[in-house]
Amino acid sequence: MRKTITYWNTARHDMDIRLAAAEADKARARGDEEARHNASRRWKRLIAKREPGRWAKIVESIRRDDVRERVANIVWWDWFAWRDVSDRWPHMDELRDRMGRARSPRRHDVLLALVKIGYPRFLADKRASVEKSVRQKNRTARRK
Repeated sequence: MRKTITYWNTARHDMDIRLAAAEADKARARGDEEARHNASRRWKRLIAKREPGRWAKIVESIRRDDVRERVANIVWWDWFAWRDVSDRWPHMDELRDRMGRARSPRRHDVLLALVKIGYPRFLADKRASVEKSVRQKNRTARRK
């Protein structure tokens, strides 16, 4: 039977998320796929419990507007987009809608911001580079 933890202290919860992300990164660096899988599942369980108000505060704490906008979009797609309209949490929708179209940030800055908010480095690297790969596919499709 799995033990369920209810978090009353958001700082402790954020620390547990960062520790699980670090475990996943270390296991990936060692090449231990089973340990990486287990640590990634633990991270996903923990980060899924992060409340929308907490997400909004964390994303709003990012200083640079362009990075904050990109991270808000990534977080929205990863954790909020799948909800039905009737079950929507407005926190991230409002944050995302409030932001203007800033210039496109450097991929490395987005990666560091994602790691800072609790993403494992390998996943942050993948999520930070998605926009570029979509643009490249679109350019290739236009040329044909």
